[in-house]
Amino acid sequence: MFQSYIKIAWRNIKKYRKYSLLHLLGLSLGVSTCLFLYLYIDFHRSFDRFHPDGDRTFRFVHELHLETTEYNKGGSYAIYQALLAEIPEVEKAAFELGNQEFTLKINDQLYKTDRKTALTNSAWFDIFDFHWLAGTPKALDAPNTAVLTNQMAKKYFGDIDPLGQTILVESKHPFTVVGIIDDSRGNTSVNADMYLSLASIKTLQPDLMDNFFTYWAYFSSNNNVYLTLHDAAQKNIVEKKLMQLAKKNLDPSIVDAFVYKLLPLYDSHFDNRYGGTASHRLLTILTIIGSCIMLIAGINYVNLTIAQQARRSMEVGTRKVLGSSKWQLFVQFMTESVLIASMALLIGLTGLKWLLPLANEYLLSSEPIQVVSWTRLWLFSGCLWLIVTLGAGVYPAYIMGRLQLHDALKNRFSLQNGLGRQSLVILQSAIAQIMIMITVIIVLQVNYLRNTDIGFNRESVMIVSLPKEAKNKTNVLNKLLTTDPRVVHHSFCFQGPANNQRWGGTVLFDNRADWESWAARYAYADTAYCRTFGLQLVAGRNLQANTPSHEYLVNERMVSMLGYDNPQEVLGKALLAGGMHDDAAGIIVGVVKNYNTNYLTEPINPTVIGSKPTMYSSLAVKFSQKNITGLIADLQKEWRTLFPNALFDFTFLDDQIEALYTKEIQQQRLIWIASTIAITISSLGLLGMVALMILHRTKEVGVRKVFGASVKDIVYMLSFNFVRIVGIAFVIAVPISWWVIKKWLADFAYRIDLQWWMFALGGCVAFIIAISTVASQAIKAALANPVDSLRNE
Repeated sequence: MFQSYIKIAWRNIKKYRKYSLLHLLGLSLGVSTCLFLYLYIDFHRSFDRFHPDGDRTFRFVHELHLETTEYNKGGSYAIYQALLAEIPEVEKAAFELGNQEFTLKINDQLYKTDRKTALTNSAWFDIFDFHWLAGTPKALDAPNTAVLTNQMAKKYFGDIDPLGQTILVESKHPFTVVGIIDDSRGNTSVNADMYLSLASIKTLQPDLMDNFFTYWAYFSSNNNVYLTLHDAAQKNIVEKKLMQLAKKNLDPSIVDAFVYKLLPLYDSHFDNRYGGTASHRLLTILTIIGSCIMLIAGINYVNLTIAQQARRSMEVGTRKVLGSSKWQLFVQFMTESVLIASMALLIGLTGLKWLLPLANEYLLSSEPIQVVSWTRLWLFSGCLWLIVTLGAGVYPAYIMGRLQLHDALKNRFSLQNGLGRQSLVILQSAIAQIMIMITVIIVLQVNYLRNTDIGFNRESVMIVSLPKEAKNKTNVLNKLLTTDPRVVHHSFCFQGPANNQRWGGTVLFDNRADWESWAARYAYADTAYCRTFGLQLVAGRNLQANTPSHEYLVNERMVSMLGYDNPQEVLGKALLAGGMHDDAAGIIVGVVKNYNTNYLTEPINPTVIGSKPTMYSSLAVKFSQKNITGLIADLQKEWRTLFPNALFDFTFLDDQIEALYTKEIQQQRLIWIASTIAITISSLGLLGMVALMILHRTKEVGVRKVFGASVKDIVYMLSFNFVRIVGIAFVIAVPISWWVIKKWLADFAYRIDLQWWMFALGGCVAFIIAISTVASQAIKAALANPVDSLRNE
């Protein structure tokens, strides 16, 4: 019996190819999108959950409570030692000096580590469960040893066995490869491409201060301290004990400003305050978007199915005359829905297999996703198939099964439920318009972030990484760049004005007794910094070289924070910048116009610019637009002569700033793609509704044409109801999209002002698409020969 249902269902699918194709297109798009969003969400929610003790593992973080609260993910080596020695609730702890940049020399070939190298020991792998393909963690405790990921081992050594091979770190320090780690799992926030032995830290960083190992407040965002407790419930107890130990080990004047916290490992990936790259809110938004797209696809399927089956009412009547029950008719139509849903799922899975590599390459290149669990994916796919089959198939099958015999035989399909179907189309259109409006505003906001005036000139500036030996050849570099007509200005500095590397500290101003209750950002730079980046002086003069005392420039924001309205009033005042120059106070010699030092999600910070050659890790080159390629080639050639053991590694400043907004750009693209899919499926739903409406008004159209109605009149008559539907959907969509986008914009210190035309633009896009869809069918009906429609009736 069931076999005959399948045969008949397949026959009907082939018979009504046009409608079947629309069914498959709408559902397949929805299924592919939903599966992709599921993979994205599942990948991020699975971060670090494969570590066996992850539920009781924490990251040490701290808050600095000044006038505002600052959050820092870094710890110190002294705190790591104290966790092991003085807090019995701690089962194990590990320290890592991460985000390190080195030049490697392997078989006379140079490589940069792209800040993906860490210094640690075997304790790190006691906490984190990375599969070792070769070697053991204990081998990393010995000095001058290195562990590589499998990918890096293949990059550096190809098919040669990497164990026992030598890597020259900084092109001179020999390190032996003692282990290979499987890096196939990308869902972790504690990975690196290469691990060097922590015991070799003084070899690699000879200028490291001795108190690095003993000073509690030697905090850096690169110092990662993790610990595993005997019981996760002891978290608050450990935090209190850390604060008690801080009072013993820190100066009383600063101890109250620090608050030590333990961040659960599972939250590390999501807490943006401490370097998290994802957010629960984004995953929630994507979950809602995926659900809405499947809802639109389901509504589309219902409308198209009813539109198609209205043409099959004669078939239903004939089956009833021949003895078919309502249940048998219901099963027949449900069988067709099962087949359509199954094919849609198969096409959706095939599309996902094709889509995922493209998305990872072009959309998610900074953090590509992967299938974490095939079991969960198949389970989700099965649930999705069941929801589509039952949710979208039951209603049309029920409607056709209860069709009255006399109506069926006369090919009269009742429109008593038209209001319900119109409500579905209104809901469908409202969801699509909400997504369009949100997409429009997100695009405008991201463009604003990328193009707004940030207080300095970011065009035509190249940032070159300086090797450590460059401090002995600054005069040679100065002469080389000064004599090149293609170079407008150049500056030795720590980084460009806007970057994700934060240095700062509290300041002691003039003759005040107390340090300021807020922290300033520090920019380490030479006297050409302002010229190179186009920073504007509003008072005083620029920095000068070889002065008897330290000189500083401050920004307008800092002048205001110090309590002055006139920038001239701070000139000549003493300033002790803690952490920049602790030996003696310097003099404020100039004030620069405000400029952004980090993301535009944050307000402008008080900033101090001062010279400190030991901190210069970058060379900024402002160049003319003439022969840029030739300039880069010439600099590379000179670089190989000056620094034969270092790579010429550079980036353009505008690209560096662009990278600050990777997350926002990714959100924009994801939502834009989802909106495009939603409006496409919604258009298919409108197409089904138009087909249903025209099917039932064929005789009316014929009669009107006989009595003189023009094509324009017919098109207006058939289109008016759908224009009204789009209008109602617009009224529903505006307040919802306004509320959602207002919440999203609240995270940005610099944001666009919401204008009425932004929402109107979204409505216009939906209106144009809807009218195009409806008009194409309405014109076709209006141009049909009325004789044919009246003869059929």
